[in-house]
Amino acid sequence: MSAKLIKQTIESLKIPKTTVAELASVSYPNLSAYFRDPLKVSAAKRARIESTVGELHHLLAEVFPRLQQPIPIKPDLRDVEGLKKLLDYLRNANRLTVNGKVIGYQTPQQRLRGTYTPLGHVEQNSAIAQTANHD
Repeated sequence: MSAKLIKQTIESLKIPKTTVAELASVSYPNLSAYFRDPLKVSAAKRARIESTVGELHHLLAEVFPRLQQPIPIKPDLRDVEGLKKLLDYLRNANRLTVNGKVIGYQTPQQRLRGTYTPLGHVEQNSAIAQTANHD
């Protein structure tokens, strides 16, 4: 994801930038630097920022809308500790294992397609995903 798309996602979902910085374990000045020029921030920090925003997008744009019937629900985006717990729960819920070893993660859409995202972050189509055990 580009820095511009990350910034648009944060703004469209009304996620406080301080929350993103804390969840991604980067300082607020590093997050601001990422938006100005992503290459001035280390690759590890860029990856954490992008991963965090991707997880928050999944949570707010895909998970919570399914829960909103009949009453709209939205997490407190300033409660960083609560969000950490919620994101950890989602990571574990989407964990894909084979013989007790984590090989990747699956969203509900990926389960339907028989694909998964391995630990290397690229979606794969594999018979393993179709026969994997879910913890």
